[in-house]
Amino acid sequence: MPDQSLTEAGRGLDQLRDIISQAKGVPMSASCVVNRAEMLELVDRIRAVLPEELGRAQGLLANSDAEAEAIVSAARAQATRMAEDHEIAREARGIADELRRATEQECADLRRETDLFIDSRLAAFESELHRTSSQVATARQRLAERSALDDNPLDSEHSD
Repeated sequence: MPDQSLTEAGRGLDQLRDIISQAKGVPMSASCVVNRAEMLELVDRIRAVLPEELGRAQGLLANSDAEAEAIVSAARAQATRMAEDHEIAREARGIADELRRATEQECADLRRETDLFIDSRLAAFESELHRTSSQVATARQRLAERSALDDNPLDSEHSD
């Protein structure tokens, strides 16, 4: 019954105060007259419960110290985890940045390679068109020479 002993010590101190405050005063002095036996009995009763109270208070202090140490230890562990998480996040961002740079470089390389391929295909197509155009011009020239198409009146009608 720890609460009872605390209440008992508190009640004893309250009684002691009441007795002293109600004691008859000594004239011309701040002193008072109290019953010695009653006071000693009250002080002994308070003294009897105080060691138990002090032991319990010390136990509470030890428990609170242990709890405080556990809280501080948990806080340190959490701070360490958060720092590690922060480090992991920073490393992840670094890896992501490196991957992004590598991917952008690879895209640029592929774009250049694609442009070169398309340019070579267009150059081949242009060469083929030029060859075909030359062949068409040669064929027309031969045809014109053979049939005298340059003097043909139909050409002048179609050119209008």
